[in-house]
Amino acid sequence: MKKYLFLLLCLLTITMAVQAQDVLYLKSGGTLEVYVKKVTGSLIYYSATPGSPQRFISKSKVERIVNQRGREQVFKEKRKSRETLADAHNVLTLSPLNLLIFGRHSGLGIGLDYERFIGARHLISVRVPVYAGITSTEDVTYDYMPYEEGVFAWTAPGIRLHWLKPTSKADLATGISVTVGNVNHTYYPNDGNLTSNTDEQFLFTAVTLDNDFTVYSKRKVAFGVHTALGPMFGDFGGGKWMVQIGLKLGRKF
Repeated sequence: MKKYLFLLLCLLTITMAVQAQDVLYLKSGGTLEVYVKKVTGSLIYYSATPGSPQRFISKSKVERIVNQRGREQVFKEKRKSRETLADAHNVLTLSPLNLLIFGRHSGLGIGLDYERFIGARHLISVRVPVYAGITSTEDVTYDYMPYEEGVFAWTAPGIRLHWLKPTSKADLATGISVTVGNVNHTYYPNDGNLTSNTDEQFLFTAVTLDNDFTVYSKRKVAFGVHTALGPMFGDFGGGKWMVQIGLKLGRKF
């Protein structure tokens, strides 16, 4: 009788040992009944049976563990840290107002500027802006057609060096740009007859020293001022200076 009781007790112990497993509740909705060996910083090591090879699963895939005694270990997702200005490498800005001087011509223009930072320290960036503007001036050279209007379109790709830290809410940059553009001039006569006008097309180039000062809000919205100054080359404005002062409004992303 004692022999049968001993065998029954052993059988119950083995059955309870087999059934007493840890349960992994997965975020996908499934479960794994396993034997958890250890939990590290990012991994959970387990085995299917007490003597089987050890495996592992990423903690990010597991919602909680219920061990053999019914205790739970819940894994909460870590909140993503808020991105800083240093995490954003692109800036897109609109220049709603630009004061332009091309030699003896002056006027107003608008522009759109894309800038890309190179490297984690944000020391260097490249920029590709496009601008358009309208000018009008009195030309004392032509007595019979003294009044002219011009439509400008140009781009000024360049490279810039940034002086402040990428985490700073302000940015101070200096660089060099090469300006290439086109201007369409329309000359009107003195007699007021707007139908008897003359159109001329000019290409122009310039090399300018650029300076930017930008302030960023908490949402990475950019406000700033852009300036450019440099000599012009070619038939239009050759030997004279190109000057640009503009406002900036955009966002870093």
